[in-house]
Amino acid sequence: MNNILPVVAAVSIQIGLSIMSVIAKYALDYGLSPRIFVAARLVIAASILSPLALVFERNTRPHMTKRIFAQIVIMSIFEPLLEQNLYYTGMQLTTPTFTSGMFNLLPAITFVMACIFRLEKVAIHSHRGKAKVLGTCVAVAGAMLMTFWRGQVIPLPWTSLLHAKKIHRHDEDILRGGLMLVCSCLSWSFYVILQAKVVVSYPAKLSLTALICIIWAIGSTVTALIWEGNKLKALKLHPNVTVLASLYGGCFSATTVYVVGWMAQKKGPVFVSIFNPINLIATAVISSVVLSEQMFVGR
Repeated sequence: MNNILPVVAAVSIQIGLSIMSVIAKYALDYGLSPRIFVAARLVIAASILSPLALVFERNTRPHMTKRIFAQIVIMSIFEPLLEQNLYYTGMQLTTPTFTSGMFNLLPAITFVMACIFRLEKVAIHSHRGKAKVLGTCVAVAGAMLMTFWRGQVIPLPWTSLLHAKKIHRHDEDILRGGLMLVCSCLSWSFYVILQAKVVVSYPAKLSLTALICIIWAIGSTVTALIWEGNKLKALKLHPNVTVLASLYGGCFSATTVYVVGWMAQKKGPVFVSIFNPINLIATAVISSVVLSEQMFVGR
């Protein structure tokens, strides 16, 4: 059971992320600003987790040192100030399926970063070590293929021809969006590696998650206000799907941060990212059905 539970958690996170991607894309196309969306979901996440941490870990919470707090602040810079804003801006320029495909770089990037920080060892002469290196090369090649090559349309009866024409007209956005998504992957990898270290020093995972979300919420709100300025349209939360996106995103963020921290402590940062291809498959199916997104061979 101890070996199965992290796998179930990782798969559930990826499916939940695919649902989040489709809802977020619909809201972004509806006019919701990526910066406002990130800030709103993190305020909700902090509001959910803070009372829970105060109640359930009031007697077990370890002492907070300056070093641990500084590490948490650094984590918050990478995720969500950089990762989330780059992720949703990149998604706004592309599609949910393309975004999920680019995030197949995560295992490769996280593996390389984990090796650099000595959290992962590679015996290059062993079969296992060769498999890790080969998998890294395949992930990078696949992400480049998705960015620069698009094959024939896969004809599905429920997809929209108008959507395909829209994507074709904005191919230049694929390059900009792809670059943002690669930077988002880098930020996420730094975050997961730092989290694996911090959880060891500060094992109260619920309190740690709540504190991260509070810092996230403050930083993202300030970023949104500076970025958007006096654009009242960007600050307007439209009803229905945009409110749903913020609520679901907040609840999902709260759950994800806690579960990812637990998985990173149990199995290491590379384990957290190797299930990411599930997100691509789930997102492609859901986005095709819900958003009528055309599916291509390649991009």
